[in-house]
Amino acid sequence: MAAAERAIDLVGALDTLPPDADHHQMAQAVAAVLERWDDQVDHRFADQIDDVASVIREIGRFIEITDTAEAAATLNGWLATAATAPRLVHEPGWGWHLHADPVDADWAAWLSASSALAFAVVLADHARPLWGRCAAPGCRRPFLDRGRRSPQQFCSPTCATRERVRRHREPAG
Repeated sequence: MAAAERAIDLVGALDTLPPDADHHQMAQAVAAVLERWDDQVDHRFADQIDDVASVIREIGRFIEITDTAEAAATLNGWLATAATAPRLVHEPGWGWHLHADPVDADWAAWLSASSALAFAVVLADHARPLWGRCAAPGCRRPFLDRGRRSPQQFCSPTCATRERVRRHREPAG
């Protein structure tokens, strides 16, 4: 689930940037997320930031799919175009895990394939999409549900509480 969480964090990082963010700002936002996830950030992806940002925006559109059948069909199409045969890879901090990107993949191709595989595993493990965007008015932050109780609707307890209080204060009727 870590790779799906990383993808969600990347979407959130680009979402917080102004619409006119330049390449440097986008590269810094992506690097900050990758460093938080202990990925070996060599900053070569900065040369491909337009392609990397395009993949992140696609992930952002994908996480709005909450219907299981539609998510599965979308993931199958995504895997068919972005992924290769999975292989086991051992990396410091991540241990043994699956890679589905081409061996010579650039950053954008790696991000696309690894994210597609991660979301496919989440869907297969939980039989429903665990991702989404916050339902609180004015907040569209992405989240990955931890699969606890009922399906998550809010990005944080703060947004959930605000919405509960807002509904409680609404006039009856």
